[in-house]
Amino acid sequence: FNNETGVTQAEVIERVYRKPQPNLFLSSLVPFLAQHIDHPAIEALVIEEFRRFLQRNIRNYNRQDLPVNFVGGITKSFAKQLQKAVELEGMVLGKTIQKPIEKMAEYFMA
Repeated sequence: FNNETGVTQAEVIERVYRKPQPNLFLSSLVPFLAQHIDHPAIEALVIEEFRRFLQRNIRNYNRQDLPVNFVGGITKSFAKQLQKAVELEGMVLGKTIQKPIEKMAEYFMA
């Protein structure tokens, strides 16, 4: 990771916990994850973090009868891992839309 990105462990800690907008920094690391998604440890990490998101943000609604839909590039970039996480949580994956603005434009133009 360090060799390819030039980012050290100390820099990660600094940028995530002490600097503003850690979300922007973390999103800048997504290309590394996408490039190495076939590595078992990276794929497991992505699946586990999707599962944590589902447990923390979706499960509390207690609506296993409804599909879970997602918007954004991350869910499209890691569609296979998202599908696996949703299945492991006993949920059903609905739609994933990379760029919601296009769907909104379609809706209002119809």
